[in-house]
Amino acid sequence: MEGRGSVLGWVVPLLAAYVKARGHDNEPILQLTGIRGRDLEDPDVRVPEAASREAWRLAMTMTGDEAIGLHVAGWLPRGALDLVEYAFRTSATLGEGLDRLARYGRLINDRLAVHVLRTGPGVRFLMGAADTRPLHPQRAEFSIALALRLARDATSTHLVPVEVWFAHNAPADTTEHREFFRAPIHFSSGVNGMAFRDADGARRLEAADAPLAAIIQKRLDKALNKLDTLDRAAGASTAARVRQLLIDGMGQAPRSIATIGREMGVSTRTLSRRLVEEGTSFRAIQDEVRHHLAVALLGDAAVSIAEIAFFLGYAEPAPFHRSFKRWTGTTPQLHRRALAGHP
Repeated sequence: MEGRGSVLGWVVPLLAAYVKARGHDNEPILQLTGIRGRDLEDPDVRVPEAASREAWRLAMTMTGDEAIGLHVAGWLPRGALDLVEYAFRTSATLGEGLDRLARYGRLINDRLAVHVLRTGPGVRFLMGAADTRPLHPQRAEFSIALALRLARDATSTHLVPVEVWFAHNAPADTTEHREFFRAPIHFSSGVNGMAFRDADGARRLEAADAPLAAIIQKRLDKALNKLDTLDRAAGASTAARVRQLLIDGMGQAPRSIATIGREMGVSTRTLSRRLVEEGTSFRAIQDEVRHHLAVALLGDAAVSIAEIAFFLGYAEPAPFHRSFKRWTGTTPQLHRRALAGHP
């Protein structure tokens, strides 16, 4: 396994197989630097994130398929996500399964930052990147479509989300997107995700199995700890580790530098000193994470600005308004109106 900037390699041979099944030569994908020579049959093998991104770009180019993310999500065999998929399927309800996808998504791609929000009516499944680079459009569409396909399979119901959002611009033809999701789709929204009704979030999953789920979770938690250990051994920056911990904890109790230091096994003074040596600070990283998530969450008109403020760890909306004005030069309300196309 590799640390920061890596993804599980499971999707690469499947992507290559999809390209070949469409009558194209898949060797350019399998020979990419970072993929060539890897044992892609090993479910735990990881490949550089950059190589996986290039594999998606090549696959789209060779097939000429702008909706390849949707097509691959529908084509994948059952069990392709390995233990992460079975953690989802053995959950008691759809909402619990989405929580597990959010928790363990980092094992599939450690750039992912996934959150499940229950502020107000409905259950929102939101996905972004843990850094400031946006997700590749086809990979974003693949991830959201795959989550919906899992939800439909696990409930044996053709679930229809309330809404679907993508951060990227709309493709020239959105016919297949509308056919797959059967829900209003908003592009250029600043966020990737979808919302389900509360009743859908409470749906029982057919393969629910609490004892088996507990065993699977124990193995996945061990894998998460191993990934964190490898990050440290590989020399992942202190700033990157702080950023990931802050992202993972959003929506829970606010986390101070002392809290993060304890989770990293260092004192507050040591953590502050290491961040200064890297040219940053806890406050700067916290600001960056909050800014990134605020912009994404404002793309969902159903989440109130007060709810966003509380999710980001502000005690009340007023400090959030001041921070957002400092980050962007505008207010959350005006930013949301601009996203909706209103002057």
